[in-house]
Amino acid sequence: HRRAFSHFAMGRLVQTGDPELAQTHFEVAETFYAQPPGTALHQAYSATHLAAYEINRGRGPQAIALITPHLKTAERYENAALLATLMLLRAEALDISGRSSEAVGGCIGALLGVLVARRRNGALADILQYAFVYFLIFALLGLFVTIFVHRAAM
Repeated sequence: HRRAFSHFAMGRLVQTGDPELAQTHFEVAETFYAQPPGTALHQAYSATHLAAYEINRGRGPQAIALITPHLKTAERYENAALLATLMLLRAEALDISGRSSEAVGGCIGALLGVLVARRRNGALADILQYAFVYFLIFALLGLFVTIFVHRAAM
């Protein structure tokens, strides 16, 4: 656990100067975090950096694969900042993958979910739950719109 964090911290330190070295440190940290139980939240933080690197390189599908398993983790730990970061990274990854309607739908859905939960005087957990569920629903709607538009164009 300590060794994983040292690699994570080193990745953060060298991130702006040497992105490839930072990526290597984040990957090593991810490997160490995967071993002991109870490090799911740490893995999610590492995933944000790994996904940001993939997005920066234009590899949206790989970023989505890194982000998706950790959305539930952020929700389970009621970590609003992490969940928002993961959702925004996912939207960006969808956009560079040519799935813009899903990205827009997801962002609109998350915002709508937050507004609905706040209007109902929901606690932080409720706000996170609504944002996450609405994000998924609207992203799926965006996917269906994309499919419909592509089929109509054929």
